Amino acid sequence: MTTPSFTRRTAIVDAHAHLYAGGANRYGIFARKDPGFEAFVGDYSALPRTYLLDDYLRATSSRKIDGLIWHEFISEDPIKEVTWAQQLAEASEVPIALVGLVDFRDPNLPERLDIYRSLSNLTAVRQHLGWDNHNPLRCFAPRADLMADPKWLKGLERLKGADLRCGLEVFAPQLPDLLNVVRQYPEIGFTVAVMGWPIDLGVDGYGRWQVRLGRHQPMR
Repeated sequence: MTTPSFTRRTAIVDAHAHLYAGGANRYGIFARKDPGFEAFVGDYSALPRTYLLDDYLRATSSRKIDGLIWHEFISEDPIKEVTWAQQLAEASEVPIALVGLVDFRDPNLPERLDIYRSLSNLTAVRQHLGWDNHNPLRCFAPRADLMADPKWLKGLERLKGADLRCGLEVFAPQLPDLLNVVRQYPEIGFTVAVMGWPIDLGVDGYGRWQVRLGRHQPMR
């Protein structure tokens, strides 16, 4: 008797995707040239003003995408944008989870979290905390030490028991501060965006990034 062989396929889930529509939401980076965003990603003048699921699936047609995690795209009205994304997810044949924007120092944070909890596909929130000491255009937080701010930490505590993961977008030099936050709040599930943004790709900088991300010895 011959035992049949099976090929197991690994599911592909895109953990960080942006779908957006310039006609449905207003994005400041498209309304005017944004020096900060340009310092972050380079010349973005060719970036389409609308990029929807069909565009994404065409771009990834060489692979079968089993799901994706949509992240907010710095619109001028984050609640309107994530509500639009919920409608997009409901109409999609591809499973889509959502990540909404927060500011943990915002006095209206409780109301925003209530809205987010009402969206069935929203599973996480995130805040942009990237801070580059060498380039002021790449500083996206109000200040460098925000993760040690008691007011900010009090806002973060609202995620305890909220069944929402937390993404804190930081650059590689900030990973030790992020680790301190994670250790303070073991009840909250955290994600690290884009592998901790290694902004210094020289030999020494890359090695420090590896160590901060959890490797005790840099790769050779």
